[in-house]
Amino acid sequence: KALTRFEQLDGAFDKKYEGTGLGLPLTKELVKAHGGTFLLTSRPGTGTVATVCLPVKPPVNS
Repeated sequence: KALTRFEQLDGAFDKKYEGTGLGLPLTKELVKAHGGTFLLTSRPGTGTVATVCLPVKPPVNS
């Protein structure tokens, strides 16, 4: 759900955090466009890790 545009994980009426819900989905698409991978790993009560892997050489557009 965190990677869906305009979605936010905090479903409460009175949200703690502001935002449009576009940051993570746009990051995923930008990383993909550069030939990389984007991974979110989350543990409730502990936190979330975002991992971005990009190739050393950019992909050749065909």
